[in-house]
Amino acid sequence: MADPISIATIGAAAGAANKVMALLPSEQSQPFFGSQGQPDAERRCKAIVVFVKCVGRTGTERFRHHFNPTMSPLQVVALYAHERGRPVTQDSILDEHGFELSNQLRGEGLYNLSSGCRLNLTLAHRRNVVNEGVNSSFSAVTEATGAVSGAVSTATGTLASATRKLFGGGPDPPERNAGSSGMA
Repeated sequence: MADPISIATIGAAAGAANKVMALLPSEQSQPFFGSQGQPDAERRCKAIVVFVKCVGRTGTERFRHHFNPTMSPLQVVALYAHERGRPVTQDSILDEHGFELSNQLRGEGLYNLSSGCRLNLTLAHRRNVVNEGVNSSFSAVTEATGAVSGAVSTATGTLASATRKLFGGGPDPPERNAGSSGMA
């Protein structure tokens, strides 16, 4: 019979890994409109619905508005600041895939960036706490994965040892060094 502590360790590590994964942003949290590269068609939109996500130091605000296709991302930011009643301190405008818009794209019409008359924009600080949070979450997932792997290895070793003892398969093999493949 396997050691119940090892099984509990595996369960706890897997539970921790699932909790960390739930904290990571998923593609389902925001619809992606993509870039079809059809500015002529987008220019004919009656309005472009812009979904703005403003990432601050302590939270995220969301804003949606219908804009004229010829308005620029800078004009979107100006209207958003006016609507919220305070300036926007974020210095980066990002597309829906996290790429920062160039100065040229910041001043061009929204129709150059939209798809299906819709556009996602994110306002963020260049040295963004969210990016650092995602990086630390990735590290936590990597750590949790290592813990699960270690727990599985321990449980497998315990089970193999118990099986050998139960069925008389001989003594336990010597411990290997971590990361060793067992080949000379």
